[in-house]
Amino acid sequence: MSHSSPPPFQSPPKKIELGQLCRFFANPAKFVINQRLNIYLDEGAGVLDEREPFQLSGLEKYQLEQDLFGRVLEKGSLQDFFPVIRASGQLPHGTPGELLYGQSRAGVEAFLRDLLSFTQGKILEPLEVDLSIGGFQLVGRLENIYAAGLLRFRYADVKPRDRLNLWIHHLILNMTGAKDYPGSSWLIGKDLQCLYPPVSESGKILQSLLQVYWEGMAKPLHFFPGSSWVYAEALAKGKDEERAMRAARKEWLGDDYSHGEGEDPYFHICFKNVDPLDEEFENLSVEIFEPIVKCQEENKRE
Repeated sequence: MSHSSPPPFQSPPKKIELGQLCRFFANPAKFVINQRLNIYLDEGAGVLDEREPFQLSGLEKYQLEQDLFGRVLEKGSLQDFFPVIRASGQLPHGTPGELLYGQSRAGVEAFLRDLLSFTQGKILEPLEVDLSIGGFQLVGRLENIYAAGLLRFRYADVKPRDRLNLWIHHLILNMTGAKDYPGSSWLIGKDLQCLYPPVSESGKILQSLLQVYWEGMAKPLHFFPGSSWVYAEALAKGKDEERAMRAARKEWLGDDYSHGEGEDPYFHICFKNVDPLDEEFENLSVEIFEPIVKCQEENKRE
């Protein structure tokens, strides 16, 4: 009596949660150090001067605007909020404080008026995600989807990590192919609006990102959202590799006016004795960001 051969052994799919994937691409070195080594570094910006403010620093102004933005999202209005902010000590005294508050309030309210065009109609039900992609199982939930598309917004200038976060969600939205759901996504920041139309090869691109994630769990990858974006975008705009690398290195090292991305404590601990802007950096930057650059339709906000 003959016996059929047993089916070949198949390893179970590698399960990845959507939130984990997004946190990884925001800072791969930080993610692997936190998750694999259980090490958490102090990322504090240091103690601010205890001087009386007259002109707010960039960080202080950012915090003021975030407080105003959070208030209007919660209460729907900034009416009668000035005394609260003034009492908190966030504003200069007298007329300078009143002017600064008025400018910040006007900016927040204009931003929210722009958002109304994207949030018309009811918000759609969240989509539960459970996708099998090339040996991976990706699970999570897609939220904030309107008729105009999946929406992400932040009252700050758009950063490369914002693009990556939206891009991952956008690819998943396209992969689900859910009936009566849009295939487009929007990323709205203080400085620009980005439209991401439907992507035909969303599964292939997402599988590539999952593979990068899996490799990045074994060792710190030479991928840095800020510097990698500068490099890939420069190439996409027609600059040669030398000029693109020069721009990326400036982003990595910083200058007299801004901190370099390489000063991030997690990047520093992984790469303090090497130059990580090498061939691996170039390849990963293009692999991850080139599809985003090619897809997005970007418009500056007034």
